[in-house]
Amino acid sequence: SLVATPKEKLLEMGRVVEVTSGAKRAQLVSEYLRASANLRDAAVGWSENDLDLRAMTHPLIGLLTVREMLLFCVFHERHHLKILRERYLKSR
Repeated sequence: SLVATPKEKLLEMGRVVEVTSGAKRAQLVSEYLRASANLRDAAVGWSENDLDLRAMTHPLIGLLTVREMLLFCVFHERHHLKILRERYLKSR
């Protein structure tokens, strides 16, 4: 589990983003769109109050409200898109 994983290991894992060898651009885009839509669909069910009152633990950042975790997901998603663009465009 992530909670049991040492922070040093999590940080190292975060430095390595692997794109499956032979993965096609359309497949990567499709997977991204599906995951992003799933997150948005899940977020719709939370009330404004619940977003701020409920909390979860990120393995590196620590305790976050749901709102903070959703914002983290948005920025983290952008980070991964940047990596994919750099790697995909460099390799083509």
